[in-house]
Amino acid sequence: MGSDLVVGLQDCQALARREMKHVFRHIDGLLTSAILPVLLLLMFTYLFGGGLGQAIPGGQSYLDYVTPGILIMAICYCASTTAARVSTDWSTGFVERLRSMPIVRPAFLVSHIMAALVRNIGSVLVALGVAVLLGYRAQGSWSDSLAAVAILAGFAVALTSLAALIGVVASSPDTASTYSMLLMILPFFSGAFVPLSTIPEPLRVVCRYQPMNVVWTAVHDLFNGQVTPTILGALTWCVGLTLGCLVISSVIFTRKTTQ
Repeated sequence: MGSDLVVGLQDCQALARREMKHVFRHIDGLLTSAILPVLLLLMFTYLFGGGLGQAIPGGQSYLDYVTPGILIMAICYCASTTAARVSTDWSTGFVERLRSMPIVRPAFLVSHIMAALVRNIGSVLVALGVAVLLGYRAQGSWSDSLAAVAILAGFAVALTSLAALIGVVASSPDTASTYSMLLMILPFFSGAFVPLSTIPEPLRVVCRYQPMNVVWTAVHDLFNGQVTPTILGALTWCVGLTLGCLVISSVIFTRKTTQ
């Protein structure tokens, strides 16, 4: 069993290396994943937020408030590109070629998630670096900030797992890209950009409990040095979404490759 695990990890590593080569080969997509969050940060801070000195109810600067939401938006964009990449591998016949090779089947999906995690880390670090240059400062300790980054990484894995599922079931790369772009709308149905208290009551209930808001609240609280029960909720969403999507994706992948 140990040897099978080693072989599986080697297959994941080999396929992930292939995927990373595709990422660096298409520089335009790599630059977009880095530049888009920065543009959103500047737009929300200076256009919608009224500038660096503008404060929201409670006295916090809008830059400090909106930065965790921008980091989540960066993850959503990277996830959308993963869905298109998975669907492209289906449509170009790459998965068919894998069927003739002694490769552990889950390695295909896991490799896409591994490569996406690298892209996510780079995109988040760029956006966070620009926010720091603009004046953003986490109020919590280093351990709190590291915990917030860990939750962001877990959320990146969870959302990429969902994107991989979309890529498996989509009929074409364009369809996968369209479906996954809907992920970028969900952060707006949360408290990531405006306080939930400003949202009408019926919609506020939906916004409060959807996963984007739970994760954003946990990250926002940790960056501000607050340890709240929302952190457990965020971890639950990350683990549950990852396991659920991987199981469903594996079942569909196995059925499609054995027909």
